[in-house]
Order: sequence, then structure tokens, then C-alpha cells
Amino acid sequence: LLRYPGPFNDDDGVVAMARRDQPTLERPGVSYFGRTIYTTFGLEGVNNFTGATTREELLTSFFSWAFDEPEVLITQVTTPSNESQLTIFEAVVTSTITGTTGVSYRWDFGDGSDTTNEYNSNMSNGGMSVSHTYEVCGPYTITVEAMDNWGNRAVGTFDADVTMCQENEQVEYWIYMPLGMDGALPSLED
Repeated sequence: LLRYPGPFNDDDGVVAMARRDQPTLERPGVSYFGRTIYTTFGLEGVNNFTGATTREELLTSFFSWAFDEPEVLITQVTTPSNESQLTIFEAVVTSTITGTTGVSYRWDFGDGSDTTNEYNSNMSNGGMSVSHTYEVCGPYTITVEAMDNWGNRAVGTFDADVTMCQENEQVEYWIYMPLGMDGALPSLED
């Protein structure tokens, strides 16, 4: 949560750690609702010097992290057509904390394809736009795991009905192979 970049630090300068149960694509629910912050210092050790983090700013950061309850909403921007089987989805993170934006996203498109790891937001509002091609028509549940700028995660789902994809046509091929003979017809015993 916090690091001190000084020359005499231990453990990579970590001076504060935080813990809360976070949902993931593999485990979308949380079982523990508590939140804990550990610091190696007391608030009395934080000075309000110019250019340094003040006590108020530090407490605001701690409470913002603790009270942040992100949610992620998925929308389907395009639907597959006969010309293209490409579908575009967008995910946007919202929170009770002002100024919270999504910073990374993991997508599961519900068709058995590998989970994608889109680590950076690619939209001006902190959202993520992503495209996927479905091989077979049908209903799919799209799931996204989004992490916001406080490091907290949310999992959202969207049910899409992919109906306009191109079905693979069965094509019948005939293969002609020349038959070489030495001038005599083969007998049935050969």
C-alpha cells in the first residue's frame, strides 16, 4: 500500500500493507468482508511538512481504499453480422469513491477460449473496450474482472446472444487418382 524509498529501508521499503478479500474470475464471491491496514508507524509519526504526505491525506487514502466498493458494468457495443463475427464489449468501473477508475481488466468470453489479460484501460473514462470472435452461434456469458486505481477488484457478467455468425458450410470434395496398369487387367485374385 505504501513504500518508503529511503536508503535504509527493509523489505523493499514497504511501510504499510492492506488486506481484504477480493473477487476474481476463478472465485467471483468474497467470504470475508473485513478490511485491515497495517503500518510500521503511528500517525503521530506523520508530519505535516510541505511537500510530504500529510496526516489528512494519509487517512483519506486509507479510508478511500477501505470504503471503495467497485462495480463493473459490461455492455455489448456491436453484434456479429454476416460480414464479420467480431463482437465488441466495453467494461466501465464505478465506485462510491470519487475519482475511482478502472486500471486493469481480465476477460472470459464464455466460449472456452483462453482468458485474456488486458492490463491497461484503453478508454478516456477508465473503461476497457475489447473485441472477440465467436466461432459458433449461441448464448454466452461474458465475465470481466476489473481492478480499480485503489487496487480493489470487481467481477461483472453480461449475457450475450450471438446469433448472426457465419456457420461453417460442409463442402464435398471428389478426388480423382490415376490408376497405373502395365497393360493387363488385374484379376479378382490379385
